[in-house]
Amino acid sequence: MELPVNRLFKIILSILILIASGNVFGGNFYYPVSSPEYRFIYDIIDRGLISGQDGDHLAEMTGPYSFITDTDNLPGIGFGGDPFDQNGIQLYTLLSEKISSVKNQETNAYGAIRGAMAARPSDNLHLFVNFLIDEELDDNPGYRGKKWRGFAGEIENAFVFYNKGRLTLQAGRFASFWGPARQSLILSETARPMDAVSLRYQWGFIHYTFLTGKLDRLRRSDENEIVFENRYFSGHRLDLRLHRNFYLGLFEAVVYGGPGRPLEFAYLNPFLFYHAYQLNEDYNDNTFLGIDFTWYLHKNNKIYTQFLIDDFQIDNEVRGDNEPNEIGFLLGIHTARLYEHYELRAEYLAITNRTYNQVHVRNRYLNRGSLLGHEYGPDGDRISLDISRWLNNLQRVTLGLLYQRK
Repeated sequence: MELPVNRLFKIILSILILIASGNVFGGNFYYPVSSPEYRFIYDIIDRGLISGQDGDHLAEMTGPYSFITDTDNLPGIGFGGDPFDQNGIQLYTLLSEKISSVKNQETNAYGAIRGAMAARPSDNLHLFVNFLIDEELDDNPGYRGKKWRGFAGEIENAFVFYNKGRLTLQAGRFASFWGPARQSLILSETARPMDAVSLRYQWGFIHYTFLTGKLDRLRRSDENEIVFENRYFSGHRLDLRLHRNFYLGLFEAVVYGGPGRPLEFAYLNPFLFYHAYQLNEDYNDNTFLGIDFTWYLHKNNKIYTQFLIDDFQIDNEVRGDNEPNEIGFLLGIHTARLYEHYELRAEYLAITNRTYNQVHVRNRYLNRGSLLGHEYGPDGDRISLDISRWLNNLQRVTLGLLYQRK
């Protein structure tokens, strides 16, 4: 059997990188939310957090968050071994193959290689960088980088974390999620990482988060000239612990930009009401408001809901007031230990037409071709049910049922 050149090249490259890679690492560290391999780690952590629900979950309403736990009970994807050492740099490599088969369609198989470097030079400082070489990225219409022999690649994450007492700072390229579900309406783990700065501060029963960053530029032709439109994101979130196991979250975000437009200093103010500001200044920026609730009920149960407002019609004075409301709604229940070894997650999602969109392309809720919010996108609803059987602390089998309409 003769291997295609691309496939043979991938195998050789995978072997070389695997040989060059170092050991996996463990301990207390901030791990990215955008990598699929780490989402399974977050699933394990979330299961433990729901089971031990009497703790303070304020800091867990925004991610990424630190894993402070027993690493012996976590899988070897970035964990295992001795607690993370402050004296060295840790390296790892992950090889993966994503295969999908649909009736009456060609079977797709995409290979990916991830390599990462992590370090913790002090108790308060965490560094993480990883690259991605991916065949699926080569087919992504939102990818505008270089391609070679069916591969595309990028620096996926490159960030530094500093935490001291109540204060946490993060800077670099990273993804984040806001809300009780990591697949959130406002910021989701499936969004492409952005170059940003984030600040978090906790004071008693209050947790505050601010994030601002740069999105991908738009390139368009204007007569004989190439014009670039800058695009930015700013958002803030306030989480309140109203009761021992009941939490309220309030959030606001804005996407703005234009040819040559710099950062808007008002949107760098973490305490300013963005929607009122853009109305008073007569800007046509795209603002979002929302609220969510999280209730840890009895033991091993979590009920949550999230409501997003992109545009809500109150007046009926001009033609634009007749447009439909642009909103999103999420309602879910997560039972972590049903009959000890089973886990159940049920969720209803609805996003109306035009949500996340705007008349100006630069203000649409996208970054490098992917939604910043829920990946399902506007104009549809769905009901999902996942039932998992945990074979041990590191392995599970999941049956997923999904009914959706677009």
